Amino acid sequence: MMKAFLLLTIVSTTFAAQAKEVRLKDCPPGVQITIAAKLGGGRLDEIDRVNKKGVTRYVVDVDGPGGRDITYHLTPAGHVVFSTEDVSLAGCPAAVRNSIRKLLKNGWRIDDIDREISGKSVRFRVEIDRPQERDYEFLLSKNGKVLERKLEKGN
Repeated sequence: MMKAFLLLTIVSTTFAAQAKEVRLKDCPPGVQITIAAKLGGGRLDEIDRVNKKGVTRYVVDVDGPGGRDITYHLTPAGHVVFSTEDVSLAGCPAAVRNSIRKLLKNGWRIDDIDREISGKSVRFRVEIDRPQERDYEFLLSKNGKVLERKLEKGN
């Protein structure tokens, strides 16, 4: 949930006044159809219509089965542009699991793992808690390669 909140916060901040919460019945038919198809036993949490530079997207938050948070970014026609979903370590490919295990040291622990899908690109965003230190966020390819590493901002 925290990751979806952070992603929504980033989207909301980026799009500032152009984001507006909408009801399902007020969405275009393509968006409604895609949402119905993607719920998969989950519950619709929120829909935001976001406009940036003349492009409209619908950011859909779903409380998925098993407590998984899922976010879809849809076009008005209902096409999925980007999605993110909470996953467990066991739900990651072996190469990603191995890379994550190598990142854990000195009492570090996994806080959150999100699978991000954009087109055919699949990546894994991993938040790691470090006791008494600022936390890390890693972006891994589906093959386990570290693509990005960020140290979270301190207080």
